[in-house]
Amino acid sequence: MLNTYCMRKKQKQTAKHEVFVDDCGAWCMIHKDDHHAWIVPYNITKKHVGGAVKKVSKDLLEWVDKGYKVITLTASCGLMLKFEWPLLLPKDENIKRLSSNVMDIDEYVVDIANNEGLAEGLQEIDGGVTVHNACHARAQNMGIKSRDMLQLIPNVKLDVVERCAGHGGTFGVMKSTHDLANKVGRPTARQIKNKNNKYMASDCPLAGKHLKQLEVDTNISNDEALHPIELMAKSYRL
Repeated sequence: MLNTYCMRKKQKQTAKHEVFVDDCGAWCMIHKDDHHAWIVPYNITKKHVGGAVKKVSKDLLEWVDKGYKVITLTASCGLMLKFEWPLLLPKDENIKRLSSNVMDIDEYVVDIANNEGLAEGLQEIDGGVTVHNACHARAQNMGIKSRDMLQLIPNVKLDVVERCAGHGGTFGVMKSTHDLANKVGRPTARQIKNKNNKYMASDCPLAGKHLKQLEVDTNISNDEALHPIELMAKSYRL
């Protein structure tokens, strides 16, 4: 499994958990020049994007040719590699081949569970979970894999909210659009609050943080919105 997403300071905990869960359920994670995947989305707006995409694709395809799948840790990166790059370079066969070998981390764990089985050791967790099915995950047309993965936790109470968080990348942090992002996100935050679960998990970290900021009066006890894989790690007591 090839990690293609560079985790920033607070998100390194998520990356660690992904290594743990992978050790429990499959084979080891390979890290190779992680910063590429962080640079390329930023460069999408630059004039040399085609060259950057081709370079990263060439590097990743070296691992695909060895039999690995490329695993994205967030929904936005998955959507980019699966769908956006082929739209940018529709005649590039390497881009097409790469996109067909990309899996979202939740999708990957569910695939292992269905075809090989996860390692034993999943235990109940101490509260229900509201899953925010982020827009970038929905756009991948793969189903609600974060929900499907968390259903593997014994006796877990799950609710799903399928509504835009309003963040939209820089849309949620720019002064000119922040108020509108909050307006879009408030109904979603209210839905999450009304589920009255201890945990909220989103496979889009920016959406999760944005919703968390809009939920200051809820009873969710976590300092940060969780990635679903962190709850899997919690279930494994890791």
